[in-house]
Amino acid sequence: EIVAGKPVTYPEGLKFDAADSTQLARAFELARTKSYGFSYWRGSWRAPLQVKPPETDTLVAIFTALRTKQIQEHPVDFWFWVPLGNLKKALFKTSLKSQSTQSLGRQLASKLFYLRSLLLFAGLFSALLLLLRKRREGKFLLLLSLVYFTLFYLLMCFGNTSMLRNIEMRYFLHADLLMLLPLAFYLSERYETFRSRVAPKA
Repeated sequence: EIVAGKPVTYPEGLKFDAADSTQLARAFELARTKSYGFSYWRGSWRAPLQVKPPETDTLVAIFTALRTKQIQEHPVDFWFWVPLGNLKKALFKTSLKSQSTQSLGRQLASKLFYLRSLLLFAGLFSALLLLLRKRREGKFLLLLSLVYFTLFYLLMCFGNTSMLRNIEMRYFLHADLLMLLPLAFYLSERYETFRSRVAPKA
């Protein structure tokens, strides 16, 4: 909305007082009109600024101060409820970011997110089943995949640095692909067991 030069919609559940509201409104206006960085975003309503204006530093200071205040005054929201919402979104994403054009291709792409979630949980379930078996073959690879997947999702959803909590599916692709390994192993074992049962005996 800032990049497009439109009025900014506050995130649901945001808690701030009148002074914060005034500062936030000022920050949005500075970001829309004076921010060097925002002017270079694709889709910007204006041409990129050629010189970094001094208001850019003011904008950074306002956003940083408001963020710090939110963390101090609402630690449970910041460290638990918001990350939990991030985790839910990462695991159960069901739509594209922009739904302004509902072409058949975009509708199909949105539906494919359901398949992604199904494959993720099938992979997690398969990994747990294979790790609980008595055979030790392949357990290290399965455990490594499961641990990496879990830690990466927790880091992306609960982490506190500037590049984390950014729930874009492209960042999760490699971790998601790892969950296809235990699913493939499990299905392969089930198939081999089925083949051995139905194969004609000599």
